[in-house]
Amino acid sequence: MTIQAIFNNTIKVSEQELENICSILLKSHHSLDQILEYDDGRRYQLWSKGDAKPIILDVTKTATDKSHLIITEITDCWLELRAVRNILESEVDNSLHSDIPKSPQEQLMSDIRQMETEIKSDNEFFQLMSKGLVDASILSYYNLDEEVRKNVLQ
Repeated sequence: MTIQAIFNNTIKVSEQELENICSILLKSHHSLDQILEYDDGRRYQLWSKGDAKPIILDVTKTATDKSHLIITEITDCWLELRAVRNILESEVDNSLHSDIPKSPQEQLMSDIRQMETEIKSDNEFFQLMSKGLVDASILSYYNLDEEVRKNVLQ
């Protein structure tokens, strides 16, 4: 069973007004007896003056304080997501990208295309080397591995 005390002289004060209220209470010879701060963010101040009833200030946070907390939380989340993204981009898992091995014919055709582009880019060298027309398919065929060559001929 919990006992709750309800005080009639509780004054709700924002954090911005707290300093002004405290100075008024000090000028009226009140003394600060207790400051209560709870984990959920509630804050209370107990002020008293001799035999008079104590005054309890319920210090509430303003809307700007809450928006500041939200902004800092969003910023923290953004920074964490950015760090995760950087880690994922730097360590690309090659097992996720399964390369399907090319068939021998596909290897030959891709090598022929590469050889044709090389011949076009340096045509004079290849003509000097072969003393005439250069056949890209023959050069590509001889650049293949021996096993791939056998499989192309089958």
